[in-house]
Amino acid sequence: MKKDKKLVFLSRSVLQCVRENPNTTGTEIAYKILDLYKRFSDKVDFKNVQRRVYDALNVLSAMHIIMKEKNQILYNHDNEFIDDEVEPNTVPRNIQEHNANSVNNS
Repeated sequence: MKKDKKLVFLSRSVLQCVRENPNTTGTEIAYKILDLYKRFSDKVDFKNVQRRVYDALNVLSAMHIIMKEKNQILYNHDNEFIDDEVEPNTVPRNIQEHNANSVNNS
């Protein structure tokens, strides 16, 4: 797997973990991601995965997709970036509507 694909995989996995368990910790997420990575390679270091998970969590926090309270990670259902009705890896409803309007106006 290329590094850019690994980063996308990690970011999506972190977001999915937070969405599935809206009250979790970074360490719990890191262990889940570690289990996923071990399916692809035995050469996985927990501390490295944990650092990358915390980097992803910091970005999600800066975008107000999650909130941090002490060591708890809370999913922000009111964020403006993630439509909770959209399954991961699908096209959000507002983009589908925009595309449909573009086709209808042509």
